[in-house]
Amino acid sequence: MGSEYRKTMKMRAPRKAVGFMSQHRWARRNMSAYVDDDVSRRQRQRLDEHTSRCAECRRMLRTMVAVVRGLRDLPAPPSSNVGEAVVRRLRKEESDRPPKTARGRR
Repeated sequence: MGSEYRKTMKMRAPRKAVGFMSQHRWARRNMSAYVDDDVSRRQRQRLDEHTSRCAECRRMLRTMVAVVRGLRDLPAPPSSNVGEAVVRRLRKEESDRPPKTARGRR
């Protein structure tokens, strides 16, 4: 093991940096499951710990939480049978009206 090996070893990132980047990648892959409450307690703690130290992931997680909350607060979409519902309502309103007189008045 000569000087080439030592040069290669000096060029590698410090162990802590490699661990952080590994955690960073893991956190980004698991944020959606975290927001959906689909992670174990240990995984939740792991992501909480990472986001306490990583501003980028903390911002991303806050954004994801805000988007999901906003989507959950949206009203339900109208039924796909809107036309049928309108026709039913018009018929009901028509049947609830008093009968017309012979001259067309009520």
